Amino acid sequence: LGCSKETTFVTLRSELIEDVAAVPVTSIVSDRGLQVFNCTPDTTRPYVVDFSLDLTKGSIDFTFSETVNILKLKVKEITLQNERRNTSKTTAFTLTGGRPDPSVAAVKMSIYLTHSDLNTVKSLTDLGINENDTYLVISAAAIEDMSGNSLIPITAVDAKKAVDHATDATPPEIVSYNLDMNLGLISFTFTETVNVSSFVPSFIKFQNAVTATADYQLTGGYVTKTDSVYVDVTITVTDLNEIKKERTIAVSRKSTFLTFAAELVTDMSGNKIIPLINGMSAEVVAVFTNDTVEPELVCFDLNLTAETITFIFNETIDATTVDMTEIHLQDRVSDAVQMYTFLNGSVISGDSTHIIVQL
Repeated sequence: LGCSKETTFVTLRSELIEDVAAVPVTSIVSDRGLQVFNCTPDTTRPYVVDFSLDLTKGSIDFTFSETVNILKLKVKEITLQNERRNTSKTTAFTLTGGRPDPSVAAVKMSIYLTHSDLNTVKSLTDLGINENDTYLVISAAAIEDMSGNSLIPITAVDAKKAVDHATDATPPEIVSYNLDMNLGLISFTFTETVNVSSFVPSFIKFQNAVTATADYQLTGGYVTKTDSVYVDVTITVTDLNEIKKERTIAVSRKSTFLTFAAELVTDMSGNKIIPLINGMSAEVVAVFTNDTVEPELVCFDLNLTAETITFIFNETIDATTVDMTEIHLQDRVSDAVQMYTFLNGSVISGDSTHIIVQL
């Protein structure tokens, strides 16, 4: 409609207008429309009037100079960068996808970023923090007006500054976690990029059920160095051995639940994570890997005055499984001349890395 002489006709009612003698104009009915005498097509190219970035909604909001055909949108032609003029030091990110709203035609349009793109933007520390480091680059191929005129591009050497910026106000949440008791590794997945420098492993508590009857809170841990949706925490040797000592915690998927305080970690905007609470929202492990690594004897101490022998292992040992008849003393590393096999002995320590036997 209105694109050529062949598609442009007018109809009107007599009430539209009168001549100077108060005689109403002759009406033109819809089945006898009057064809336009001359139709000059729209050749004016649309342009971006302004834009804003909303990290809470996860959208880029555009205002164009005229109605654009959103069906022609090519999201991958849109780039955000952190300064007006692109240089070798500029941080830039090109969208990989997104959902427009509305979906047909409008002067104002929002593009809702994909989950992956939104997390990437949030992970950048020098882009999208406020309007002063949020600039738009968009190619002529990104969109057209309703007459097929391409967009006036905004280039990387003269990018357009955002008129507004909404900081991320959405708190991160845990999606899932895995626990590997062989490696002593917790692998987290969060809803958005988190700031690993804010991660405090000592807020993590393992427990045996949604409502705990037994639990263990970590004293520390080693966190991966990269801000991401995925974060690994290596449990300290001490904590791992203490967890193994607790016979009802983390011995199977059904006995592995996690709670933590909001202070565990923040997202890149400083929003604290939604906590997991004992008795309410304790999270069961997604994938549990049981301890299958054989323990190793690190060293031992023989005390003939106290008549004890102390064995030090690299992990917690079940004291009830010690069989002294399987232990032999010999006078050298190999090719022993003298050897003694214990006939008995009483374990006087509990489950531990240090097993003490009374001879």
